[in-house]
Amino acid sequence: MHLNLSTHKKAMLVASLLSFVATSFALVIPIGKHADTNATVPTEVLADTDQPDPNIDLTNVDNLGILLVGFGGAGHDGGYLTDANQLLYVDFQQKKIALIALPRDLLVKTEKGEMKLNAVAFSDSGKNEFLQNGAPQLKKAISQITGLNVAYVIGIDFVGFQRLIGQDLGGIEVDVYETLDDPWYPIKGEELNLCKMTPEEITEVHQKYSGFELERQFTCRYKRLHFDPGLNKMEGGDALEYVRSRHGSGEGDISRGKRQQEVLQAVANKIISLELIDQLPDLFTKAKNNIYTDIDLDIVKYLAPLAKASFDFKKITINLSTTNVLAISSSSSLGSIIIPKAGMHDWTGVQQFIQQEMSK
Repeated sequence: MHLNLSTHKKAMLVASLLSFVATSFALVIPIGKHADTNATVPTEVLADTDQPDPNIDLTNVDNLGILLVGFGGAGHDGGYLTDANQLLYVDFQQKKIALIALPRDLLVKTEKGEMKLNAVAFSDSGKNEFLQNGAPQLKKAISQITGLNVAYVIGIDFVGFQRLIGQDLGGIEVDVYETLDDPWYPIKGEELNLCKMTPEEITEVHQKYSGFELERQFTCRYKRLHFDPGLNKMEGGDALEYVRSRHGSGEGDISRGKRQQEVLQAVANKIISLELIDQLPDLFTKAKNNIYTDIDLDIVKYLAPLAKASFDFKKITINLSTTNVLAISSSSSLGSIIIPKAGMHDWTGVQQFIQQEMSK
């Protein structure tokens, strides 16, 4: 199916495609001179592509990791705290593509000290600071957790996410696995609403409650989200709420990772139908301002033909959770945290689990 799209809309869709490389489970990018690892693409995968650019090293490589992150972005409190952390890992030799969800409350050790995973790339200075300092630290942390090389990062903020799904894709159909019922989803703009309480009532609730229990006393600040299992048509706002919900059924932060993977697959299904892969090199420059990535144009030039080479790769989804290798704990300074069952900062069990899942 070929659609008659405007240049602007094509550029936005390409940005979306790059921002959600994992969603297509088919975008295979060779490692270039700006990569953080030595991975490249096996010779047989490149057989049908153009002659490689001499500046790109395509030797002795059989895997590739791309970190996909989502965050609020400019104008949001904690705008560069990563709400979503998904690792796309391509094994060219085994012809497998894995999408690995990592909970944002994982406790990690960095050069700046112990912190939750979502804070590793945090910066108040915007996009350039995120890419130059935050993203490299986050890739390093993900590599320590998974034992896998992470070459690139691709990010998208809430505005871009909603525009992608609602405006550019015209909505998506998400195959919801389990019921989501969240009566405590915050309404944007109502964070300070006093819900008609008198000064005396406000003083009373502040004396009796703290944390989220205090927030729950202001019921007018929240609304109920509900999604039933099966196919659900979602616009941009719906999908954002679905992946961000923290108080619905399931395992909280860990269930969020599963829902993110469901939305990524739904976006992939819609994007693939638009057949824009061959246009990526020409439109990358126009789309670059809409995404946060350390992938450059030299790499994108090989994206289209290599993507087609991986269409038949086996797809694997891995969700690190308390049902397998993680455990819930607490910290006096950070509150609720998630740690490996093997012990604080002991990632051996996590890495073994990932290898076992990828070998199936």
